[in-house]
Amino acid sequence: MDPQLNRDFMGYCGPYWISNYNYLALQSAMAKDQAAFNRRASAALTAAVLVTGIINGDGTADLDPLLDVQDMPAQPEPGPYTLTLYDAQGNVIASVPFATADPTDGAAPPSFAFEVDLSPDQQAALASATITTPTGDLAARAASRSLNATPREPVAVAWKGGAHLGWDHGIHPEVMVRDLATGDIIATARGGEVDLDTTAGELELIMLDGVRTQVRRVKVTP
Repeated sequence: MDPQLNRDFMGYCGPYWISNYNYLALQSAMAKDQAAFNRRASAALTAAVLVTGIINGDGTADLDPLLDVQDMPAQPEPGPYTLTLYDAQGNVIASVPFATADPTDGAAPPSFAFEVDLSPDQQAALASATITTPTGDLAARAASRSLNATPREPVAVAWKGGAHLGWDHGIHPEVMVRDLATGDIIATARGGEVDLDTTAGELELIMLDGVRTQVRRVKVTP
């Protein structure tokens, strides 16, 4: 393809369509992805935890709070890192070796995102998680307080054309907020309070305590 006459993505100029090189490659990739999606869609949904984080330049790991999901989990590609899940007594629930994904941006650190299939009993017993790296570093997440702790009720109040949300961040350090009317995630917040740009009358809170998830609904009061 003559680069003076044909442009692919990131060309930033005309002609406005891309050459058939990437077009056909994308078409082929999408067909393969659709076939894989169809195979996964025919499987039964199971309970799982979503594990995400990054590997820093010094080899240490940052582990995000785990998120409960319903999905068809696939085993991550084995690699030099290991996720270990524990119950409150320190017994191992699961141990999963995994590899990181190459960053799409040269300035970004390597990341990981995968799901671990758990039985209902394992999910209920989950109390902490660690990531072990080849350097011997240990990144950890644990339930923020006792498994039996009762958080304060979250409160949402109409405020300045939107809503002000407050919750017990000692138990749930991170919260994802969903607009029930649209189904959209409108915020991910930490620190126990956040101002939301929304006119929704009711919100769904996906509340993360570090290793487990609690879903609550809260009405926005005048």
